[in-house]
Amino acid sequence: MAIYSFKMENISRGEGQSSVNSAAYRHRKVFFDNRTGEVCGRKTAHKKDLSFAQIFAPENIPPDLIVDSETLWNAVEALEKRKDARLAKEFKIALPAELTPEQSIELTAAFVLEHFTKKGIIVDVVIHDISGHNPHIHIMGTTREILSTGFGKKVREWDKPETLDIGFLRIDCGATTFIFQARFIFFFRF
Repeated sequence: MAIYSFKMENISRGEGQSSVNSAAYRHRKVFFDNRTGEVCGRKTAHKKDLSFAQIFAPENIPPDLIVDSETLWNAVEALEKRKDARLAKEFKIALPAELTPEQSIELTAAFVLEHFTKKGIIVDVVIHDISGHNPHIHIMGTTREILSTGFGKKVREWDKPETLDIGFLRIDCGATTFIFQARFIFFFRF
């Protein structure tokens, strides 16, 4: 039986977090945080549950910004100057264990393109444990508009619950159809 779980969190310097460290954890790699001089991800780089990783970006993004996850999140860290800056939003979404790995990736890509990329948000997506008992997606999204020259202003519109209210999510898997009601309430600390 499919169990649906959705969690959203801000990644914020005010909470002592780093977007580079968060991405290193999710990618199961070691990244270097240019802002702090820290090597991130050593504790989780050995894990073997990373099944899929991709950056999804709008068409007008400078290509050098999305070379890889480490480059993207170091650019975000360099841009944000405040000691309490909100660096990213993270969404953790459980995938139905009944889906095949191919269906999980297809569903993830369609979901991200529809609900993030079309709105101009760059997202760094990974899937963990795709063939195991706890398949789930981590989506880290930027918080600034994208210009042809790079990042622009913060987009406060993305903080509104209705912006990411997707209503119902329908997944067709041959003989089985999963339907999830996905209405979210966000709490923000400003």
